[in-house]
Amino acid sequence: DLNISSTTVTLNTDQTHSLLSILSSVPGVYTLSYSVTGENADDYAALAPSVIIITDPDIGHVENQYFTSVNLPVGTLADGCFSPGAQFQCPTSTNVVSFTSTCAWDTEQQWQYSTKGVVFVNGAGISLPFSITGVDMTLTDDDFSFTLPDFAKQCRDCNNPDPNCNYYDLSPDDFIDILSSRALGMTYLNNIENLIPDWLSFSIDAFTISSETTFGLREFATHVTTG
Repeated sequence: DLNISSTTVTLNTDQTHSLLSILSSVPGVYTLSYSVTGENADDYAALAPSVIIITDPDIGHVENQYFTSVNLPVGTLADGCFSPGAQFQCPTSTNVVSFTSTCAWDTEQQWQYSTKGVVFVNGAGISLPFSITGVDMTLTDDDFSFTLPDFAKQCRDCNNPDPNCNYYDLSPDDFIDILSSRALGMTYLNNIENLIPDWLSFSIDAFTISSETTFGLREFATHVTTG
């Protein structure tokens, strides 16, 4: 769906930067990956993947529509209640970690689960935001690994018997509102408030997104590791 003016950029001592244009006929969230080739390529590191958000200017942007829909303050993510049906047993404790999403889960093969929704990780009585774009993960009783899913995936239709269960398929405009309000970080800090001492506090400032803003994958998901 992306049309890039040039997929190859040549850099040398005489040309230290280059410009390219990216066009898309379909709104969405896209990941750009980079590689380095040529003489002495092993001496250089490729750029980390970056993410761009493409919106449709002909569709009116209802600001903060996501937060209004889930009936929460701006900057607060809503936890879902859809579970993959599997849990992870922490290897060095009795704690069990589970995941929930605002979209249904697909079981692509045994132990492999995928969802396109706002994902929370839950354990030891704490619920923390994990990803705003879903997750592809391998989850067994004693092993856990994950990647972010293809951004083109859609939130799978599902029967929602619980009216209190948040079910929401984010649009590109929703991502802009969530990222500009720093909702991932703000929700994380709000949910660990009872775990930190009274004398310690954190703050996260909102920021303005322009047509030239790109993001790293860390803006879309937190980092989870076993331990």
